[in-house]
Amino acid sequence: MLKMQRDSNFNHHAKCDKLYLTNLNFVDDVLLFYRGDAKSVEIMMDAFRRFSESMGLISNPSKCIMYFGDVDNGMKEILRGVTEFEEGSLPVKYLGVPLTSKKLTIHHYKPLVKKICFPIHKYEIKKIDAIRRTFIWTGKHEPSIKTFVAWKREI
Repeated sequence: MLKMQRDSNFNHHAKCDKLYLTNLNFVDDVLLFYRGDAKSVEIMMDAFRRFSESMGLISNPSKCIMYFGDVDNGMKEILRGVTEFEEGSLPVKYLGVPLTSKKLTIHHYKPLVKKICFPIHKYEIKKIDAIRRTFIWTGKHEPSIKTFVAWKREI
């Protein structure tokens, strides 16, 4: 992706230009940002293909969506042909948070916070800590030996 940004034929999305932002990666999602011209999309798709191959990943175009802002219908058709992606409609949310170039308030982030903050029983926390400690000491997730340093305990 960095090599792609140095290509003089690649045009950043207008809101991402100053940041040199082209992509955001999440667990199993990738958001790609570019200006709506055929050459930029071809360059990005080539970079994405090379990235996918290097990681041993395969993207599924039927699960991919393109969002357009201020792009005429003729260009949309060309870009959909280059990517094989379906067109989505704006506004859009990702993990419950609106995707926008405007500054978001804490109110906008509440759905995401609700998704990641859930109650865990003490027993489960102890099991997670045991797995974490074992991994740090042995590189495995199954307990095999005792740790050599006492861990801080809350009283």
